Amino acid sequence: MRRFFLLIITCLAIAGAVSDRERVEVNIGENVTLNVEIPGNVSRVTLMLQKKCENRTEEPIIRYCSPEEEKRGCTVKKSDRFRFDTESSSVTFADARTSDEGCYIVSYIDVDNLLKEKFFEVTVNETPWTIRLEYLNIIAVGIALLTAVLVIIYVINHIINCQKKKQNNTEHPEEIISLSSASRASKPTTDESLEMVDVIKSSVDNNKRSKKDLNHGA
Repeated sequence: MRRFFLLIITCLAIAGAVSDRERVEVNIGENVTLNVEIPGNVSRVTLMLQKKCENRTEEPIIRYCSPEEEKRGCTVKKSDRFRFDTESSSVTFADARTSDEGCYIVSYIDVDNLLKEKFFEVTVNETPWTIRLEYLNIIAVGIALLTAVLVIIYVINHIINCQKKKQNNTEHPEEIISLSSASRASKPTTDESLEMVDVIKSSVDNNKRSKKDLNHGA
């Protein structure tokens, strides 16, 4: 009967602690501070993260032990993101993520050597301009695929144009030959040009001689 009453008292104490939990709401990327507000010095502080405050299944994230507690066998557990500030009696962590949401349970031993707990329900909101990493990966893959498709289309068009030019050349070779012949006929050869120059020179010389003969006869 006594055990039954102890169980009821324990359940009521846990329910009361859960109902008194503090709500903390931050945006993605912000720093989070859980103010424990412990009076006096503490000898041991443990931080746990649960999906629900009623659960007690997860391992501690961090554990702070005073030098005296370490001598008694308290094992310190540190984290790269979470830390306990002994001066302000607060737990802080930076760069909040959606995976950080949940119920944080801070257990500590106060100056009276009594084990106490404080509950924090943390909610991390996504800002309108926040883009998750998986979305960025999807956008990058889409851009890469679009670029590849455009390159393939350009190559195909280039090949088609080249084939059309070759086909036109093979279907109308007489036009190409006539054009080349006409261009050659319009340009005089080097020998013909030299002959024309000789004729002009000889006619000029004859004119000069005629003038000289007339002068002598006069």
